[in-house]
Amino acid sequence: MSDHQYINLFADCKIVRGFTQSVIIDLSRNKYYKLPNEFINVLSNYLGKTLSKLKADFDGAELSSIMQGVNL
Repeated sequence: MSDHQYINLFADCKIVRGFTQSVIIDLSRNKYYKLPNEFINVLSNYLGKTLSKLKADFDGAELSSIMQGVNL
């Protein structure tokens, strides 16, 4: 994955926030992905920004965890 790629959600993917967990629902594929609210907060803050910006702001295990979620 190139550092110049932008972080985005497809139009048919919706975020639904819960009390402790959130869900990204992929309406076209009829799938959902449970994620911690902390990840959704990071995702929301970095939508439309590049991976290089995300990598500059996080490091180590924290970045590794975030990148696993980004690759969904």
